[in-house]
Amino acid sequence: MQITQVPGKLTISWLGDVKAVWDQWHDYALTLAEFQEAVMKKGLSHAKQNGAIAWIADASQAKNLMSQEVQDYIANTVFKTFVSIGVKYFISITPKSAITKLSVMKYQAQVGPAGIKLVEVGTLIEAKNFLAKQAKKP
Repeated sequence: MQITQVPGKLTISWLGDVKAVWDQWHDYALTLAEFQEAVMKKGLSHAKQNGAIAWIADASQAKNLMSQEVQDYIANTVFKTFVSIGVKYFISITPKSAITKLSVMKYQAQVGPAGIKLVEVGTLIEAKNFLAKQAKKP
């Protein structure tokens, strides 16, 4: 179920079967205001209301670099907020673009210190399989 989108840049959906928010990145060149509206207001609100345990960031098809302003905001605010609503896993779907990988690597460094387990996978199916296995653990 689609939660929101920034046309041509980002689509945010809810995956109820695994209690996860799925960000599909198309273009990392979005403003901080666009990011805050889509991720922090709409995506996070839906995640909190529905008991999300994971946030899946799918940059596999993304292009461009994320601005330093957005990266700093992620590092200083986003992951701490995820923890506060019960998100346990940040799952990163590996980008194909080498340039985009640089942005991903920068913000991923902040996941562990915030108290979230970082999981890197190649596809959405792998992400969902990981979450299904976690649900079966005692």
